[in-house]
Amino acid sequence: MPYYINHTNGTSLVTVADGTVDNTTTSINLVGKSFPTYGQLFNQNFVNLLENFANTSAPDTPLIGQIWYDSSNKNLSFYREGSTDSYWQKVAMTHEGTTAPSDPRLGDLWWDTNNAQLKIYDSSQTPNWRVIGPQTTNNGQLNVTSATGLVIQVSGNNSLQIDASSAIILNYNPCFYGYGHTSGAASIIGSGISTYNSWMPRPLSTTIDKGTNWDAVHSWFNVNTTGIYRVHSSITTIGGGNINLKWQVSGSDQNISSTNNHTSSELHNLTCSGLIRASSGTYIQLLWSADSSASVSTSNATYSIEFVG
Repeated sequence: MPYYINHTNGTSLVTVADGTVDNTTTSINLVGKSFPTYGQLFNQNFVNLLENFANTSAPDTPLIGQIWYDSSNKNLSFYREGSTDSYWQKVAMTHEGTTAPSDPRLGDLWWDTNNAQLKIYDSSQTPNWRVIGPQTTNNGQLNVTSATGLVIQVSGNNSLQIDASSAIILNYNPCFYGYGHTSGAASIIGSGISTYNSWMPRPLSTTIDKGTNWDAVHSWFNVNTTGIYRVHSSITTIGGGNINLKWQVSGSDQNISSTNNHTSSELHNLTCSGLIRASSGTYIQLLWSADSSASVSTSNATYSIEFVG
């Protein structure tokens, strides 16, 4: 009478006929009734299972959920069902203690009980044990030993600088600062109060930390960090008439605008400043417009955008 072998879930695996042994369906020997030397095969099966098939290569014909000890890399894996193909999934080795474990392998985890931090081993990095978290010890205090001080950066923009005596010496370093205007004339004549133009700082004007964020073709600042930005602009108006300034984020007005309306030809200063919340992937832009009777100076102008958090 044959043996009908099933999976744990009850589905059929294989039928083993009398007097035969099946050693191709699984990684162990499935012995049929009255097969000679069956005792040796049974004992060998038990040893394989006790060792979790310890070997330098994975066992043949594994079943889902089977465990294998990789004696070459000294780690444990289990045979996992994938969406398209099943595969051997490494089980992360975990250690705990005040000192790093000896003879670690790539991907091993260590709970550093001395610093209350979880670390992962990567021999290609320095140090080899990389901190997963928390990133700070001492109740969240980050202790930095430096003779010159510390600069905290957000997406490459200097946002906070602390000197060696723990004093803040630079609150907000501008993301962008421009001066003047690209036109070479003494002033720029307006073309209509409703016709807005991009304000383009001079290419040779002073710029601080503009990096790759500044787009000189479109005259706007590309936002790569979501947060609050302080914007400021200041121009000198010449002649009589209306002159407008306004800030936009990706073409949308931010309710930050200024208007100067005067009839005399005296110089007047017009500023437009405020806080803007902008998301990564958008752009910040300053626009201006003026009556044909009004103009703005190409030299007396400032333009800045700062990330403030």
